[in-house]
Amino acid sequence: MRSYNDFLISSVIQNDVVIIEVANQAGHSNINTTLLYTNPDKAKLKRKMELL
Repeated sequence: MRSYNDFLISSVIQNDVVIIEVANQAGHSNINTTLLYTNPDKAKLKRKMELL
């Protein structure tokens, strides 16, 4: 079950869902728990920074 949750949370985060919404849906009382699942794609981060 753990690996399914890892996959699901990581996938949702990569699809630009707001992290606090992901934390609430995952049942995490501390957002830092949710942040453990983030693994940002460097190219995607660069594109986002260019938009600023």
